[in-house]
Amino acid sequence: VDAALKQSPWIDGKRLGIGGWSYGGIMTIWVAGHTDRFKVGVPERFEIDYLSCFGEDQWFAQYLEEMGSPFEKADIYRAHSPGTYVPAIKMPLYLISDEKDGNCPLPQAMQLYQRLKLLGVPTELVVYPREPHVMAEPDHLVDRLHRLLAWFGGAL
Repeated sequence: VDAALKQSPWIDGKRLGIGGWSYGGIMTIWVAGHTDRFKVGVPERFEIDYLSCFGEDQWFAQYLEEMGSPFEKADIYRAHSPGTYVPAIKMPLYLISDEKDGNCPLPQAMQLYQRLKLLGVPTELVVYPREPHVMAEPDHLVDRLHRLLAWFGGAL
């Protein structure tokens, strides 16, 4: 970001937004919990707590390989989970989740939404019915774009 700001003076460093889906959504939440550089964010289809996801998503084999047993390595799971750093989030976040997402289950979005509300962080949540991890219904795709324009456009 520093290099982009330096090389492109037309970018306003006080009006930066961040967003992404799947791992990009996870990283959006991670960034929100570690810096106040961005004004708003939109994480989409994400996970925040690898302990509570274990066995609910499809990634348990990778979790075991990379972090070990959740019983023996709960501290590692917590350290790598973006949800651990939610108390540091001040950035308004617009959360997008899909009802039938097996990669990034809906309860993860519900957990983040409730935690942000409890902290008083401006947040909204939209859940698209019937959608798996990759959104496909044309009406939902159009609705999502309108929501992104409104969120980023209104905040930036």
